[in-house]
Order: sequence, then structure tokens, then C-alpha cells
Amino acid sequence: MQLITLTPIRSHLNLKVGVNEQSMGYKAFLDNLSQAAPLIRVQQFRNDKAYEKINEDDRNTLCLFRLSQDYPDLQAQLDVQVYSNCMSIVSICFELDEADYDTQLDAYLHATTTELIDSFYRDTLYPLLNRLPGTVAPAYLEPVGKFTGFTDMNIPFAGKAEVEQLWSSSFLRLDRHEVGTYQAKITEWLSDTPRPEDAAEIIRGEKNHALSWLHYVLVEEHAHELEHMLEAMCLAQYVYAVQDVCNTHLYRAISDAYLENNTHNAEQTLDGIRAITRMHSCSYQESLKYLKRDKKQLLEQILSGWDFDKLTENSQRLLETCGGRLKDIHTSRSEKSTFYTDLILVGIGFISLFDLAVSLSQYSRAYTSNATLGYRDVEPSSFLIEIASWETDNLLLLSCVTILSLLGGYWYAKSR
Repeated sequence: MQLITLTPIRSHLNLKVGVNEQSMGYKAFLDNLSQAAPLIRVQQFRNDKAYEKINEDDRNTLCLFRLSQDYPDLQAQLDVQVYSNCMSIVSICFELDEADYDTQLDAYLHATTTELIDSFYRDTLYPLLNRLPGTVAPAYLEPVGKFTGFTDMNIPFAGKAEVEQLWSSSFLRLDRHEVGTYQAKITEWLSDTPRPEDAAEIIRGEKNHALSWLHYVLVEEHAHELEHMLEAMCLAQYVYAVQDVCNTHLYRAISDAYLENNTHNAEQTLDGIRAITRMHSCSYQESLKYLKRDKKQLLEQILSGWDFDKLTENSQRLLETCGGRLKDIHTSRSEKSTFYTDLILVGIGFISLFDLAVSLSQYSRAYTSNATLGYRDVEPSSFLIEIASWETDNLLLLSCVTILSLLGGYWYAKSR
């Protein structure tokens, strides 16, 4: 009997937004990746005829590479699937003796899984991910600390830091002849899942799997015959986890947009995570067409049971909420800027009226005192003579009255 844990973790590897199999030099990028780290298993790049074997996946377009490590002392094997957007799925297969099957099994699995992942990431995976961007060409990998969108991953991982593990789910993997021995364990294992009745059906031999939520069971007649179910669950965990992380970042952007006076961080986060969220959805839909039909149907069934559609709908609502808030802030700032601009222009206009009054007073008095200014006129200007006869205070008072009248008219027009 095997026990397998699946754990999505936040990992320090991110492709530049928009990089995909159609990017120029992508095959060379994968080849250089293999040369830079010979121990990893890089995804297969297909450039031949598609769908030559309908009983196999045509290709895996999401997982960038895989890496394994054995732990003989714990009778465990760790396998990590590293994806291109700060997400990896770690599976750990435990071969446990019958004496270990007690009430503390779940706690043991979680504690051991957490410890193994932390040590593996700190000692093996992070140094590799930190080194790759500087050694692989074309430069499609973003350097650690400069990721787009996932702002919280820009802090380098160092020292005794623990890698962020989102959750751990567990598989109980049995041969058919073991089912009778572990009936009680199967019933207990599935008791808190959405479908506890799966246990009775598995014991009666009516079905060979239960894949509803966090605790799973696989019963195989032959070795590895249900391997595609484990692969489908890994892929489902990845798809769900990325969407969940995108939503977390969108919540953070909304918080920044509503609580912070400076919305620059919120705008940066929103721009990056909006692109990643949409690209993730597109990549997922693209990858479906390359899967075996039974694996594709199983993947869609698993995600449907997890209400994945509601999660993606919530992503869209979060994008709209955050974008709407930022738009409102920009609109408010634009209105304030327009108001201040209007005030400045009105002030300039009013000062011009004062300047006009003073200039008329000066020129009219110069005109009446110096005949040469109007020597070409048939008769002296009565208007300038009248202005020259006014006292300066009265002229300025008339300017003030005119300014106040115009101000009242402007205020009335703006209020409408």
C-alpha cells in the first residue's frame, strides 16, 4: 500500500509574460535548459505531426520540467513538477508498513511532507531556480527578485526560510487484493470528503477510485494502470492553485486600491496579475486538447467538483472590482485636476481684468495730457476722456464688481 501526498508550492521560477511554444527560439530555450541542469526532465517540444498515438498525451504544454529525489530512510520518493508561473506541484510517495497505519497517519503525512519539501526546496530546488535565469538563453526566465505580477515572490528566498506550501492532499493507493484488509481505513479515509459513500462502493468493487476532495483513493488491478488519474490530479491541483494565487493577489490589489493613498502599487499588481490570470486561462484551455480523452474528461470532472468555474468567475469579478476602483480614483483625480485648472484660468482672467482697468486708466490719462497721442484723430476720444475723469478707486471697484459678477455666472454654470 502506498500513500502519496500532492502539495502545490510557490516556487521561484517565472517565464516572461507571453512566452509560449510559438515564441522564437523556444526549442533552443528548452535544449539549453536541459544542458544547464542535466538532472531535470524537460517537457517534450513537439514539431512533428500531432496525435500520432491517441492512447497517450500528445504533449504537456504546462509543466516546464520535473526533478526527483529519493529518501531511503523514510521509504519515500519526491517528485516535483515545476511550472512556469511561480508554481510547482510536489508529489511524495511513501511506502509505509502496516504498523504505521494508526490514527496519527494523516498528521504524520502532513508533518513529514512539510519537512521534506522545506529541506528539498532550500537545499536543491531553489539554488537551481536561482541559477537558471543567468545561464539559459534566450533570456525567457525572469531573474529571481524581478518577477512580473507575483510581487510577493520578488523577495529572494534565503536562510532558514520555509517555502510557501498552499495545502497537501493525500492518495491512498491500493492493489485490489488489499481492499479487504483495509476496509476500515478506506472508510475512515473518505469519511470527511464530499462523497463518503465512495468508500462502500470501492469495498464492494463497484468503482476503483475516489477523487473528490483532499483525501483520495486509487485501487489498481495491475501496477500503474491508474497512473493517468494521478497525473490528472496533479494537473488539476496546478490549475486550481494558480487561479487561487491570482485571486489572492487581486484581493491584495483591491486592498491597496481602497486603503492606500498611492495607487501605484495597486496598478502595478493589477497590470501584472491581470495578464497572468488571462494567460493562465488560455494556457489551460490550450493544454486540454493535447491530453488523452479519458484524462481530459477526468481533469474537467475533478475541477468541476471543486467549483473551478466559480473560482474563475470570481477572478473576473475581482478584476472588475479592482479596475473599477482604480478607474474611479483616476476619474476623481482628473476631476480635481480639471477643477484646479479652471480655478487657475479664472484667476488669470480676473487678474487680466484688473490689469485692463489699470492700463485703461494709465493710457486714458496719458492720452488727455499728451495731444500727440491723438493727433491723427478728427476729434479727441470721448471714451478715453471719460475714463480719465474717473477716480482710480472707482475704476478698480468697477473691476471688482465685474469680476464678482463673472464669478457668480461661472459658479452657476458649473453647478448645472
